[in-house]
Amino acid sequence: MQITVRLHASLKKYEPAGVKGGPIAVIVDDGATVADVLARLEIPLAHAKMIVSNNEHIDATAVLRDGQHVDLYPPMAGGAL
Repeated sequence: MQITVRLHASLKKYEPAGVKGGPIAVIVDDGATVADVLARLEIPLAHAKMIVSNNEHIDATAVLRDGQHVDLYPPMAGGAL
């Protein structure tokens, strides 16, 4: 099945050659999870702290569907204490 992934901020360094900020098509087996996609892209699990699909936060154990879009964000910092 094919999953579309968009990397944000510092995660863009994991984009495959030739992608340059666009969505990444990742082919995975049926029943694959977000963690499987991260492994395929060689992104350490700790580097993708916010995972969003269909305007909902999901975690790395979420099972994906064919054609699903996933946005990956690094840990965020800042704000008032």
